[in-house]
Amino acid sequence: MKRAALLSLALASASWASAAEEGEREAASSTMLHYDIQIAWIQAGQIIMRLTRRGERYVLSGRVATSGLMDRFFRWRGRFISTGRMAERFPRTDAYMLWGDDGEEQETMMSF
Repeated sequence: MKRAALLSLALASASWASAAEEGEREAASSTMLHYDIQIAWIQAGQIIMRLTRRGERYVLSGRVATSGLMDRFFRWRGRFISTGRMAERFPRTDAYMLWGDDGEEQETMMSF
């Protein structure tokens, strides 16, 4: 678990270093996004994301959690990070990591 978190930080740092080496020295812009999750009329959780861009490079990271009534039936917490570049106005992912915890099991999924 700690290795995965360290890997994700190294991955994000390497992404920014690579962008700087390519001459993309523009200031980074960052946007926070907050979404409530609903199933029918029931408040089920929340997603919080941060999208940071520097030139054509991006990092999308955040967390997801169930809440309210949903927690009584199914409790889940997750974190994610994705790095890549914008290609023709669409994100092209280089690597991502998802970490999830349902109280009984913890899972980490990574892809490059």
